[in-house]
Amino acid sequence: RISRTAKRPKGGNSEKLSTHRGFVGTRFTIAASPDLMALGLTSVVLPLRRSHFSLISANLHAMCAVWQSSTGV
Repeated sequence: RISRTAKRPKGGNSEKLSTHRGFVGTRFTIAASPDLMALGLTSVVLPLRRSHFSLISANLHAMCAVWQSSTGV
């Protein structure tokens, strides 16, 4: 029999870290603190744009590496 605590996600609601499995690697997104949210929408949107840009950049780098290895350039 499985205990009830085994069905709970690790860390419960206190965990503020989420992962997204992308084309290359894993991207981590940390929730913005209430202090940053009080400053306005820009403080929440900017980190999301930066992490999105990093993911696109990593994908582009990986595609170039595959292309170079397959063409020998």
